[in-house]
Amino acid sequence: MAVAHRYWRIFVDATINASPNYINLAELELLTVFDGTDLTTPATPMTASSTYAAQYAPKYAVDNNIATFWHSLSQTSHWIAADLGASTMVRAVSMTAADNSVLGRMPKEFRVQYSDDGPTWFDYWVAPTQSPWALKERRVFALETKIVSGIAKLDTGVAANYVLVRDWTTHAHIVTVVPDVNGAWSVSVNQTNVCDVTVVGPDGYQPIIHGPIVPVASD
Repeated sequence: MAVAHRYWRIFVDATINASPNYINLAELELLTVFDGTDLTTPATPMTASSTYAAQYAPKYAVDNNIATFWHSLSQTSHWIAADLGASTMVRAVSMTAADNSVLGRMPKEFRVQYSDDGPTWFDYWVAPTQSPWALKERRVFALETKIVSGIAKLDTGVAANYVLVRDWTTHAHIVTVVPDVNGAWSVSVNQTNVCDVTVVGPDGYQPIIHGPIVPVASD
């Protein structure tokens, strides 16, 4: 089940060439379905971790022209983000390599992340390690997610205040969710995460931790 968010970004942990570590991306598309409608347009507000020069600004990654591209500064990691203006479901992304000779400046390891406020980001999907890219090559990635859900309710029948979902291995925070009045809650997570779930509150009750929990496939 896809979940709608306003802000989406590609966070690149490693490029094909480790050094010099630039990103050189001709086109980024956020898609409604696999190889479907592109949710970005040349008017979509775009930001990035860095820009090499004005003619390589992040807006050139969504201008529908592979002759132009976003070019970053050299650094250890990179990101490029889109503000879709309202909460929007993104079910796939595509990236296109630039029409030049520097193919090592494409992602090797990357994550798709989301935000609802702009500054706070969470992983949504982690890509498999990428092989080298060809000139002008376009790759489309379906964002497969899984669901963690449950009933967070005390033995008194009162719903918990909130539920924390974290990565079981790293303990990194994934998401905080507020149960409904019956204690029911559900959230999409990255398909590689095994989670722990902490049920918190109401006041006066100690948190209860469950795990490891294996997410189930979304529909």
